[in-house]
Amino acid sequence: MRFPHLSRYLSESRIARREFADGCSAAELVRFFPAWRRGLEPDRSPIDVELPWLTFGSIRFLDAHIGPRTRVFEFGCGGSTIFFAARAASVVSVEHDAAWAQKVERAIAAKGWTNSNVRVVNPIRGTQMVDCDPADPELYATADETYRSCSFKDYATAIDQYPDGHFDLVLIDGRARPSCAKHAARKVAKGGLLILDNAERSYYGKVHEQLTADHWLRRPFYGPGPCGQNFWLTVIWQKPS
Repeated sequence: MRFPHLSRYLSESRIARREFADGCSAAELVRFFPAWRRGLEPDRSPIDVELPWLTFGSIRFLDAHIGPRTRVFEFGCGGSTIFFAARAASVVSVEHDAAWAQKVERAIAAKGWTNSNVRVVNPIRGTQMVDCDPADPELYATADETYRSCSFKDYATAIDQYPDGHFDLVLIDGRARPSCAKHAARKVAKGGLLILDNAERSYYGKVHEQLTADHWLRRPFYGPGPCGQNFWLTVIWQKPS
């Protein structure tokens, strides 16, 4: 077969068209295939392709809505940090993995950019966290088994040092996402964006419920993304003006 990954892509495309009415159009699926295939090359990461680990549809939307005055905060650094630093006024990132943070910082430094700041915030280990529900925004827990005994309260509350409405865009693509969303929502400027990745996960349900109740505008983007074989859902929420 000329395209060895084509069968998987077609299978995922059928699921997208069947289960997500607001997913990619057929034309978009054709357009996104070459970039999706390139992202599957050995040892390729979002840092290498300089793209957020989000779906291609959401990346295209963000590319059209980020400008030289945009202030960005992100939970979880990576290719997104490079993407935002190339387009926005400033990028503040919190990351729990020091080694990964250093890799991202090296990639940014190699370009000579000075508008990003990656801050490592370590989780707090405590056996009392093991049975905490990662869906509960009040508990600062993660579903990742590696960190099930950890509290991510310091991580999720790192954004609290900034004034309400300070950021034009907040990306939530790290740990304890319901807790991060709880603290991030009030830091987004009116008309600004909050991005929740892997939004199809059931334990992010309370995030969707709260933002819907607060009348945020929901923009779903289901489909392929860089460096991932399966399709997933990125939702971009826009705060009421």
